[in-house]
Amino acid sequence: MEIKQSDFDKWADIIDRTIQLNKDSHDVVDKAGDVLRRAERETTPTTETLAKRLREAGVGKRNDLQALGRIEVADLMAKQERRDVVTKATMTTGDNLTGRVIPEDRRGVMRPPERITHVRPLLASDTTTSGTVSYIEETGFTQQAAGVPEGAVKPESELSFEETQVSVETIADTMRVTRQMLDDVDFLAAYIDSRMREGLRIEEDDQLLYGNGNPGNLTGFTTNALSAFDNTDLQAAISAGDVTFPQRLDVLRYAILQARKAQFAVDTALLSPVDIAAMDSLKDEDGRYLDEMQRLGVRIAEIDAVAPDSFIVGSMASGGVVQLLEREAPTLQFFEQDRDNVIRNAVTIRVEERLVVATYRPEGIVTGTFTGALSSGT
Repeated sequence: MEIKQSDFDKWADIIDRTIQLNKDSHDVVDKAGDVLRRAERETTPTTETLAKRLREAGVGKRNDLQALGRIEVADLMAKQERRDVVTKATMTTGDNLTGRVIPEDRRGVMRPPERITHVRPLLASDTTTSGTVSYIEETGFTQQAAGVPEGAVKPESELSFEETQVSVETIADTMRVTRQMLDDVDFLAAYIDSRMREGLRIEEDDQLLYGNGNPGNLTGFTTNALSAFDNTDLQAAISAGDVTFPQRLDVLRYAILQARKAQFAVDTALLSPVDIAAMDSLKDEDGRYLDEMQRLGVRIAEIDAVAPDSFIVGSMASGGVVQLLEREAPTLQFFEQDRDNVIRNAVTIRVEERLVVATYRPEGIVTGTFTGALSSGT
């Protein structure tokens, strides 16, 4: 088939128009993008302004690109409409929120706060499977080691021991509630569990520190006479002028010295929150806080069970001086077979634990009062 020159010209014209159309379409998109970016930089552009700029840019004017121009204009105007909504005035409760406000539903009981720190976590602890704990305590050592000349009699040292027994004791509490109350109040059982365990820990604090050893009571690790603070060294330092303006901090430092002279490394000091607040508030003559407690180099624990004006320092974390031995962990149980529970549809709740505190070396604990320690030097 013969191809004429006119056919070549016709096809070439079609190809040129196609290339130009493709180029123009890219130009339209680029121009529209430029207009939109400029509009975005304005503070309060309007839809009318945007449309005008598009027309000035020639977007949508070409006969062969009318459809593309309309699409670009509509899309950009829609974006601007959304932008107009964002620039509305700020919504306020009074103007925009009318009618009844739905209240927040707070479930459960707003319970009182618990003690921040208890004694138990500060002591070395272990378990026991017996009702009595027995241990051998060294009560005396006469050390006679010395250099010996040839042929001379060697010196002789002496050791004395004493067996000590401490009994496992029970700390417990009970409460009675109706079965209906337990069934109808979904959080009550868990709440009672938490509150009764906290009450147990509060009594445990007192027993671990100050228990008198009578039947049913622990022997507290501060009650041994060997743990009493001897202020002889402190008073001598005050008299010699080595300690001026004696304060609570000086008492603690010399209590640590007392344990150190007995070859115990003190790691903890138990103080009342009242005394810690007073010590934290110490200032020099220019009103600057002294912040001297950090210099003691021991853990300072605020314990509510420690009476104001009292202090307890010692080696508590090692287990070689004092140790808590647990026979039965704190346990909560429910009983219907108690007294007249059946006919009253009541339930008795019991929480209890069994434990003992063994004070192996009472010299490693030093306790006293700030007033008593400073009384002869003020």
